[in-house]
Amino acid sequence: MPRLMSGPSEETLLEDMYSNVSGKCCDEENLKLNGFLSMEGSNYNACEEIRLMVVGQAPNGWGDVIDCPSGGGIYSRVKDSVTERIHGKCPMSWVNLCDLSPISPRFPLMAIGPHYPAAGIDFWAVIKCVACGLGFKCDDWYSYIVYSNLYKLSPSGKGNPKGCLKRAQLYDCIKMLKLEIETYKPTHLLFLTNTKTKTEFWFDNFECIFVHPLLSVTSGFVKKYDRSCSLGHPTTFTDKFKIVVTEHPSRAKGTVVATKVRDILAYF
Repeated sequence: MPRLMSGPSEETLLEDMYSNVSGKCCDEENLKLNGFLSMEGSNYNACEEIRLMVVGQAPNGWGDVIDCPSGGGIYSRVKDSVTERIHGKCPMSWVNLCDLSPISPRFPLMAIGPHYPAAGIDFWAVIKCVACGLGFKCDDWYSYIVYSNLYKLSPSGKGNPKGCLKRAQLYDCIKMLKLEIETYKPTHLLFLTNTKTKTEFWFDNFECIFVHPLLSVTSGFVKKYDRSCSLGHPTTFTDKFKIVVTEHPSRAKGTVVATKVRDILAYF
């Protein structure tokens, strides 16, 4: 992390999260995990008017495998799995290994993690187009964003957290997301998270940390919120910000990516 987090530390929250998961879920057969921490691009604070924070669902196939249970000290292992992918001066430069054409994207999977899903190409294509549309330099757009996930622990290999693994980490993940927002102080928050499960949208469990009137109007893929959202109290960050919550662009066609980007930018 380029900066230290305030309040309950990132390390404490992740260790508590893993302890809870370990105590409740590790009896599941052959449970192995991936972990993830938020990443800040080197130019994130270059523009005072726009600070874009992007949040995905979970570190699906991120890479390093953590056995469960494996004792304490998980924070240093997860942090290493993030920092070892830094190429050059910018923590987000690993994204530059991708060819993110929204029409015919290609992704060198092994550069990120051996099981990084093919859907990731569409995910990052949308983010790149949004970043460029907001006015960031397209040659190093990734350096202007903060990237995180709702859930910090996922099964190693393929697949998002579900069942026990999802429930056991939720409370600490909510606190972690609030801490990240307080730390990075974004002006624009983009959640590419809302693939519908059988019972809930991914974002719904995290909506409790925000204070805002929900707009009933939706356009295409985008679930729009009032432009003057804020964090609920207690908080050290009282500024207003914009939020867009939309579906994860899993294996979207080029025209669908373009439509999603258009709708996001129209609100931002």
